[in-house]
Amino acid sequence: MATNEEKNIEIEEDDLSLDDLFTEEDMQELQQAQDLRKNILKNVGIKNLIDIIRDIIDNSKDYEFTSATKRKFISTNTPIFTIRKKDYKPDPKKIKNQTYIDNEIDNIVREINREILTNITDKIIQLIQEDEKLKEIYNNLSEDLKDIIWSTVFEIRCSIQDNIIYLRYCI
Repeated sequence: MATNEEKNIEIEEDDLSLDDLFTEEDMQELQQAQDLRKNILKNVGIKNLIDIIRDIIDNSKDYEFTSATKRKFISTNTPIFTIRKKDYKPDPKKIKNQTYIDNEIDNIVREINREILTNITDKIIQLIQEDEKLKEIYNNLSEDLKDIIWSTVFEIRCSIQDNIIYLRYCI
């Protein structure tokens, strides 16, 4: 049976929130990152950003939109880019094998990061460097926080069997 002191310790640990784990400096950096994201959208505009991403996908050597409609109609509220890998056919003998599916998804995500997302990041950084306010905010962020920002801009979901990839823009 737990003593009262042990019970109090358990309660205190259970009452901890994520905010309790961050220092004031961490909170300031997260706020700066959020300010950067808001200002990117405010200064660039979501429609322009969608056009930039659309152009990068159009110029991709390995990926394309699944249809003209999916290319044209992208929501400004929750931009989702529905693409596919060109000339991709999964191995029908392995399509039920989860290890095969996981490996294919890993390869596709790696390719998308290299071919599409890196170009989007480069373009956004270029836009940041052209705006003094954004440039100042961005240059004051730690490298770790910059990495977090760029690794959380998109959510990628893949259906190997259907050759459909959803890139969801998350700023």
